[in-house]
Amino acid sequence: MTRRTPHSPAALSAVLALALLAVPAAARQREASFLRGVDRGSAWAYGPLVQVANEGFDILQWSSQDPRIDHLTFRVDARNVTSNLGDPFHAVRDYGASDFVTHELLPLGFTDETGQWIPNYTLHLVGGGIAHASLREWFDDRGVEHAWAWASGVFLAQSFLNEMMENGGRRGNNVDAVADVYVFNPAAVALFSNAHVRRFFANTLNASIWGLQPTLLLSDGTIRNAGQYVALKWRVPGTRVYLFQQMGLGSLTGVSVSFAGEYHATVAAGYRTWRATTVDEFRGLKAVESAPMAGFFLDYRHSLLASVLVADLPAERVRVNVYPGVLGHRWAPGFWAVAGDGGAASFGLTTRIGLGAGW
Repeated sequence: MTRRTPHSPAALSAVLALALLAVPAAARQREASFLRGVDRGSAWAYGPLVQVANEGFDILQWSSQDPRIDHLTFRVDARNVTSNLGDPFHAVRDYGASDFVTHELLPLGFTDETGQWIPNYTLHLVGGGIAHASLREWFDDRGVEHAWAWASGVFLAQSFLNEMMENGGRRGNNVDAVADVYVFNPAAVALFSNAHVRRFFANTLNASIWGLQPTLLLSDGTIRNAGQYVALKWRVPGTRVYLFQQMGLGSLTGVSVSFAGEYHATVAAGYRTWRATTVDEFRGLKAVESAPMAGFFLDYRHSLLASVLVADLPAERVRVNVYPGVLGHRWAPGFWAVAGDGGAASFGLTTRIGLGAGW
């Protein structure tokens, strides 16, 4: 069973509101860290290559997108995105300036046509800001001079690739790219360049990038298991319980419990978007279909160690990810597997250095 729905920000808003009211002043003063110096899991395996692949190829999770490398329309997409960014006022004028403001920029609607602002705020503003801060921390940890500039360069690369993949072979107006590149992405970098904002998200909301493990399948030349997700966990004062929210192509809301020191177990439920159909070719509007999903997550100091996702999707009933450094030696590879109806399955092996290989 599937349902059509835009990305809902309700649970995220509730977590943010509670955290803003309850965060102690002392927590605001601790130095922000999104990677937290761990030696296993998603934070340990994080780096520019993984970030670019997960964000850039994120949309290939949709069944309406062809993930085969030789079928991706890189040239057409690069030209169309560049054309729209080169003359954004023309694209906005054709789309309708008032609709552009109310659909893409301001939180005024929740339908497929009017709710384009929702992923702009959750994924590009908040998620993009956390990604830029994480990249900056990654370069800083390696003693790279001008870490902010390097992080910004990688951020620009992943943003352009993301817009190319979302363009999906389209020729014509693309105001979504205009809003993302000229409004929300710069706002994300500016917002998370503020130390107080970074501390709030890193220390109070325990924000972490829980991206997937991007892999090239040697069997058919497809890019699989790529996806950008951000996890937020706000601790209920005086308890070992955290309110949990994951953002990405869909939304999962749940509860985390800490145990054995700094480990956390999380159960969450929600939905994942899995397909989009064009409803207005001229404007490039799409209706998004979603399916119920539930997940179990295990993390150490908010670095994801393993996850199991169960969804009402024929091609993806179960998805398992175990991250590098978790099994045995700290250099142990990660792996993932997906099982669907009719015996359909795929799997991959990953390492800390970036893209994995699978079948």
